[in-house]
Amino acid sequence: MVWDPWRLIFRLYFREFEEHPERLARMDPGEPEVDRRIFESPGVREILVETFREAFRQGTLGTAREGWLLARPWGFALEEDEVRSFLWQGEEDVIVTPAMGRFMAARLPNCVARFLPGEGHLLLFTRWREILEDLATSR
Repeated sequence: MVWDPWRLIFRLYFREFEEHPERLARMDPGEPEVDRRIFESPGVREILVETFREAFRQGTLGTAREGWLLARPWGFALEEDEVRSFLWQGEEDVIVTPAMGRFMAARLPNCVARFLPGEGHLLLFTRWREILEDLATSR
């Protein structure tokens, strides 16, 4: 069997999550204040715990495979993509940095990118209406 670092990482994370799901509730000290506030708002922690529980419901293989797929070549260059794409990026995001978003946006020829000052990784919880409106009204 080929050693799969993604599966090892997710096995360790899954074990920690199963033993102490409440630890997900503690944001890393490196997280921006905006993400900590969103995480503490009613229902968000519960949604995220359930999301992780569902992601690992059948074990770690699926989640590890997703990480593996994201980290390898996708079989096409972003510059070749002709589909209109949308990107919303929090300027305070420390998990998926704005530099990563700008890298992708610069290469996707039909990308509508929004870089939002004062937002972090969890911007979906506060900006979902705006995101859906953009998607619904764009053609």
